[in-house]
Amino acid sequence: MKWLRTVASAAALGVVSVGPAAGPAVAKGGIDFKVVAHRTVRAGHAVAIHARGDDDAATYTKVCIQERTGRHGPWHMLKCGRMGVLTKADVKVTPRHRGVVLAFRAVLLGSDDPHDRHPAELRSSAVRTVRVR
Repeated sequence: MKWLRTVASAAALGVVSVGPAAGPAVAKGGIDFKVVAHRTVRAGHAVAIHARGDDDAATYTKVCIQERTGRHGPWHMLKCGRMGVLTKADVKVTPRHRGVVLAFRAVLLGSDDPHDRHPAELRSSAVRTVRVR
């Protein structure tokens, strides 16, 4: 009887140790997004924006920098990097009008085809705002 309990507990340990390793895989990746400016800039001064990104969920990725004026409204593409494994995009924006709030974000797009015209959005960065005075 004691022998049966030992075998049962050993079997239970074997199942427990195999169980978590057989769980679902999680894709790794991320976006490194920087807006090189203070929260407030003067009209006519450049704002540098840098974005880098990758993700294991897609064979090919590209990162795009988007801009919108104000807190609500549509996002407009400023620049996209090339489709590749580790992608980057850099752009400088020079606001001309005072009293405007500009919002920027980076979006990571992915596909399994390097020539895909409509890659899927994998993730987006946090929104960074800059007030123009």
